[in-house]
Amino acid sequence: MIKAVKYYLMIVLFGYSHLASADTLLFVNTDNVKQRNEINAINNLIYSGDFVIKDDFFVIDIAKKKKKFHGEFRLIQDADGHYISNYLPTAIPEVFYVKNGYVMRRETLETFIAQHIVNQTGRE
Repeated sequence: MIKAVKYYLMIVLFGYSHLASADTLLFVNTDNVKQRNEINAINNLIYSGDFVIKDDFFVIDIAKKKKKFHGEFRLIQDADGHYISNYLPTAIPEVFYVKNGYVMRRETLETFIAQHIVNQTGRE
């Protein structure tokens, strides 16, 4: 029993440790076709250089079934709800800006994309 608890704690702590320095988290549900298409579109824009994300960028997928993904950012499967229970998004998709483990700001995916477009074009 103690061995199982130690193993569980190692998994949980390792799972969260890579987010300690993360700056941007995007919660999505890839069971939703529209959200899956939005993630693929963002991935293509990042790959082509048309969409630059300066911070560490993680996509947290709350879908029940893991889907294959190869892309320009890290996709983390959260079917068991560890990340969603820690950050408590009010809507999916939702973007969180995190510094040193603390949520600094949250916004919709549309606002996130619009801000990056404005920042890259230099217009407001």
